[in-house]
Amino acid sequence: YFAKDSLKFLPGFGWGMYLMGQIFVKRNWTSDKKMIDKAFKGIKDDKEPVWIITYLEGTRFTEEKLIQSHEFAKERNLPIFKNVLIPRVKGFSASINSFKDSHVKYVYDFTLAYRHKEKGFGVLPSIATILSSDLSDYQFHIHIRRFPIESIPTDDEGIYQWAINLYQEKDNFLEELKNNWTSNIDLTNEEKMEWKGLSWELDKLFSKNKDVHYLE
Repeated sequence: YFAKDSLKFLPGFGWGMYLMGQIFVKRNWTSDKKMIDKAFKGIKDDKEPVWIITYLEGTRFTEEKLIQSHEFAKERNLPIFKNVLIPRVKGFSASINSFKDSHVKYVYDFTLAYRHKEKGFGVLPSIATILSSDLSDYQFHIHIRRFPIESIPTDDEGIYQWAINLYQEKDNFLEELKNNWTSNIDLTNEEKMEWKGLSWELDKLFSKNKDVHYLE
């Protein structure tokens, strides 16, 4: 993961992320670029089969941050989004240009949506609810798209515009889910997934059974 530097001091999770070699950034590009280049060099030299996860919005989505995003967009004549923030792309741009012509071939875009059956769209479950075995009051939808890394521009301005266009599509998609949920979406394989608690999911993930399916 790309993660902000302060997270590595979080007991348990942060220490584990540090030992696993996660990429911690301080939002100071001079120091961040050195850390990113070092991490990427090791991945490319060893041809590690790796997923690198980054949240281009860079922070949590809140009403306050949405207003700040709108102000930023107006100053730079960018689209005004309702459901996402303006993406930050320096780390993403470095990733794309580092892994062109390498063993990393694709970029996956994930859009996660959730709603409470009574309270409505965008209402998050609490940590206690997530860790419990009962999420029956919530609905979730995950939309995944795959882009060949060679199809993405290489110059900073091109990558930035590509990300803006992607987030415009993401914002429109979330707006559709907000209004109609999945009633207007052609789901190719819709199945009910039962959440059985974190410990059960981790046991399944790290066991050697064949119940875990991988997306192509």
